[in-house]
Amino acid sequence: MSTVPPVIAACLLVVLPWVVAFSGLDKFRLPKSAIATVGILLLATSLFAAAKLRVRFGRFSWESLFLVAIVYAGGHSLILGRYPASWVGLFNLSVYCLLFVSFVSLANPRFQRRIWLWIGAVLGAHSVLTVLQFYGLLPQVLDVGGRVLRGRLTPAGLLGEVNSGGFLFGLVSLIMVYYLVAEEDGRLRLVALLFLGLNLLGLAYTRTLTAVIGLIVCSAIWLVFHHWWLFRFKRDTARRSLVTLWLFLTVFLAGLVLVGREAGLSARLGSVWSLVQRGEWTVATAGRQPVYKLTGSMIGEKPFTGRGLNSFGEDFFYYKAESEAGQNVRLLSQPGAFREVHNEYLQVWVELGLLGLLLFLSLFAIPVIRSVVILRNEENGRRSYWIGILTIGLIFVGIDCLAFFPLHVTVTAFYIVFLLACLRYFQNPSGQESEAEVGWTPRKMLVGTAVLLLVTLVVGYVQSRKWEVNSQLEVAAFLLERASVGTYTAAQKRVFADEALSRLEAAEALAPVMPEVHNLRGSALMIAGRFSDAIVSYQRAAQRIPSPEVLTNLAAAFIADRQFSLAEESLTLALRYEPAYPKAMEARNYLARVRE
Repeated sequence: MSTVPPVIAACLLVVLPWVVAFSGLDKFRLPKSAIATVGILLLATSLFAAAKLRVRFGRFSWESLFLVAIVYAGGHSLILGRYPASWVGLFNLSVYCLLFVSFVSLANPRFQRRIWLWIGAVLGAHSVLTVLQFYGLLPQVLDVGGRVLRGRLTPAGLLGEVNSGGFLFGLVSLIMVYYLVAEEDGRLRLVALLFLGLNLLGLAYTRTLTAVIGLIVCSAIWLVFHHWWLFRFKRDTARRSLVTLWLFLTVFLAGLVLVGREAGLSARLGSVWSLVQRGEWTVATAGRQPVYKLTGSMIGEKPFTGRGLNSFGEDFFYYKAESEAGQNVRLLSQPGAFREVHNEYLQVWVELGLLGLLLFLSLFAIPVIRSVVILRNEENGRRSYWIGILTIGLIFVGIDCLAFFPLHVTVTAFYIVFLLACLRYFQNPSGQESEAEVGWTPRKMLVGTAVLLLVTLVVGYVQSRKWEVNSQLEVAAFLLERASVGTYTAAQKRVFADEALSRLEAAEALAPVMPEVHNLRGSALMIAGRFSDAIVSYQRAAQRIPSPEVLTNLAAAFIADRQFSLAEESLTLALRYEPAYPKAMEARNYLARVRE
């Protein structure tokens, strides 16, 4: 049994990027979340059954910090949270804390170095897929109409989205540097060089500026660290090694520049820089700058208490549409609404208040400070370099959190937790912390294992229902798209709509709180002529994902049901969030005509 937990952990880390649904409205994120959640619980169960799940507590240990964070988030959710969003967030937080404890129980140095090399290989393969997808040569990346998607606005390989891909390519590139420098096996160095090149290739083709900037900053930190390491552990050969290093970097960087030009990264950097020079920060930051500004205003209203876990998506829409501060800020024109701040620090602050932010900051500050102390006293050169590279990787995560939300995305959060667990192994001061040994009787162990297995089965059942609903949603969306095409007769369109409605009603029975179900169901009901039912469905969708698109759909249902004043309210709210949203403007003009 003792060999089972590391096998499960290794499989999760290697297989998770490949998890994708070949059918479904969401082919990437939802399947990964389902597999990850069930896999984490299964890993913890196997560790518990093998008496390997240990929790180390101390005054300043990470486990104590995570326990405080869960208790705080739980209490916060009870007082200020909104069901089900806050409780879903609390469940996810608890599951990933369990994953951290599980990884810490396994993350001995040999396991760490082997697995990161495998991760380098997996991400290298995804880099190749990213290049193929960039040129439209990856047939798995299709829209609901069956067309092949291409370009950087589509998922990076099979990872889930371009930002996730860029983040992971950058992180793994940093980790691969260890094998190039500290490993003595020449063949292993060549393999690591290949994986490093492939991951940098993937980063270039995603053109993710957040990850590129983070990698540039961390590369500068690495150069300082590498020079320090050479003169401490390789003093006799330091000068010769540095000459070799700079020659290699010159050739390597020249190659990266050529790849960057082919991938369009150079052009993207130049375009963003010209926008910054002209002061067009909204476009230069892909719409983030005004979101940050409004989020700052939201924080100013409740800086200490926050608004509730997972509340940002709903609160931001109404704050933008209804507040004076929101009316003075223009966002990028788009049918949807921002669901994430694209800055983890601001999102934690606006949702969990100042204490939540301090707890989150300590997640980065404590490991980095401890690593600096350890590196000053470490006498083993190989071990020192590994700790240094892991720490620089964590700094990379912290930088990316400034313009991305990696801890809100399953595939990126999974590797961040593993990175933290790897660092945690080296930051366990003996004598300062107590380890909770598993000293239960066989009977209690059996009962505990059975309980964990039951929880795993229940969660797995819920996740499988979501996956099934996701598949039904794609079919329904395709049918509704067909029903909206003008080449079909009204009777034919009704057949499409009826079939879509049948699937959506089955999906609603499986997952009654998924807003996408209610939005599509409202569209099917509109085609079927059931306008009052469509209103109810659109209202349910708007409660969870308020956006210009959903509110315009709701307004159309009100107009069809001749409830003109309510239609005006919905359109006003949609246009106050996005004044240039064309469908809302068209609907408002149509409403004005039918009222005459």
